[in-house]
Amino acid sequence: MRAYRKRRGFSIKDIAFRLGLAPHFIDCLESCKYHKLPGEVYAKNFVRRYARLVGINEQEACEQYTKERPLRQTDKKVRQSLRKRLATWWHPALLTRLAGIAVLIIVVGYVGLQARNIFSAPPLAIDSPSDGMVSKVAIVQMFGHSLPETKIQINGREIITGTSGDFVEFLDLAPGMNTFTIVAIKKHGARTTVVRNILLEEKVSVVPTSGVSLH
Repeated sequence: MRAYRKRRGFSIKDIAFRLGLAPHFIDCLESCKYHKLPGEVYAKNFVRRYARLVGINEQEACEQYTKERPLRQTDKKVRQSLRKRLATWWHPALLTRLAGIAVLIIVVGYVGLQARNIFSAPPLAIDSPSDGMVSKVAIVQMFGHSLPETKIQINGREIITGTSGDFVEFLDLAPGMNTFTIVAIKKHGARTTVVRNILLEEKVSVVPTSGVSLH
């Protein structure tokens, strides 16, 4: 409509004067701001008179208005609904509740993590000897590490550990297969067990058979 008005050389004030309307109604009509116009009957009458004045087919103008007005009203409702939701979302009371929930989640997560660390089994690594090792000497060293303040037992006997959780222990081997059970125990009883089997080779004595000389 604005293009037709300008083509005829009319200003908004000219149209408003000729139709007996306030200028802002003309601007709303040209900008499709139909929700700012008076009631439906008056609005259609404005459209018809405006169309006649600028040389537009009245029936086509009214049909176009009828099609566009529901869409514009729907857009308006959507915008209003969005504004209300945003206003509700940024409400100070809601933000305070959300902040409280966030703090609660952090606290619960921290407590859960601490509980998991307390009651979960401790790590236990035996660096040496390897399981199934074959030794030719009767004494071997065991190196390992766990968490600080974790008790370490080897075959039920507690051994001394370093402040960082490292430990070293000499193991006496008997001829044949030797089994060592190493256990790391936390204060609250959670434990981890590792087993090492070490074979000490037995010395084989050569006994000469009858009638055979060794020289």
